[in-house]
Amino acid sequence: MKKILVPLDGTPFSEAVLAPVADIARATGAVVELLSVRRTSEVHATPAARTMPEMIPAGAPSGTRLSLPSPADTMPITVESREQAVERAEAELRDYLLTCAERLEGVQVTVHPVVADDPAEVIIERARAEQADLIAMATHARSGLAHLIVGSVAERVIRSGVAPVLVVRPGTRVTRS
Repeated sequence: MKKILVPLDGTPFSEAVLAPVADIARATGAVVELLSVRRTSEVHATPAARTMPEMIPAGAPSGTRLSLPSPADTMPITVESREQAVERAEAELRDYLLTCAERLEGVQVTVHPVVADDPAEVIIERARAEQADLIAMATHARSGLAHLIVGSVAERVIRSGVAPVLVVRPGTRVTRS
């Protein structure tokens, strides 16, 4: 085994896969690639706070201040472009992945942050491009209506057949022999 792809979504649930992956990587000498995908719809440009100009009303006692917003003053000003917002999101994801990588002591780790519309498709394409020998991921274990509405990224990855998939359910204890 040469490459293990580990998709993480930023939740403690997804990180449940890190300990078993570390064991597998140490035993096989595999490189671990941590991947995190933030949906494009979740990335927004940061608005700037507006300050209202202070005014002193005519005839008012000394020290009186009055702020009167104009319609233009109440509109938020965007201080970053869409591209800058995506770059910021990718930097945040990179920092998150590097923090997770610290938990994989003794393992060679690469990180790959992505902003895209479809996390499952990104995972599948990345596994294909990197010729991953294994995809290891946790599942949120949704069932019933939640599963029908939201679907399952893990299920789509498994059905793709791009690589074997190790699915860890959060709270599952992995025993070492």
